[in-house]
Amino acid sequence: MRINAVAVISVFATLIFPVATQAVNRFGVACVTNKTDAVVFYRHKESDGTWRNGSLRPGWQQAFVHTYARPNEDRSPELDIQFDSDLRAQKNFTLKYKLPRLAAPGDACKEGAQYQFQYDGAERSFIDLKKVP
Repeated sequence: MRINAVAVISVFATLIFPVATQAVNRFGVACVTNKTDAVVFYRHKESDGTWRNGSLRPGWQQAFVHTYARPNEDRSPELDIQFDSDLRAQKNFTLKYKLPRLAAPGDACKEGAQYQFQYDGAERSFIDLKKVP
């Protein structure tokens, strides 16, 4: 009886070298960072919930976290966010986005889908919310 050397080596390697395991995803996380020099005021809601007001100081970040009902559920309610993208006084141009979350083992901002408020164009009178690759 011939034994395939590759098969023996493969079995032996899996016994000696531990296989990397992935952590269980317990949360859906979206993280928003303010990369502007202005305080950004926004409203957000999940699914059919009520709108809630929030603000983000320059350089700060906010995690929007959904806790899964079971491990690796990978389903989060929609996260709607809206804000005035025109920073000029007494001007208003509201933008609204749906932000997908990222399944994560923890609820920290660094583990979530990344978004940032940033200036829109060379003139620093307008902002937008962009997904960070």
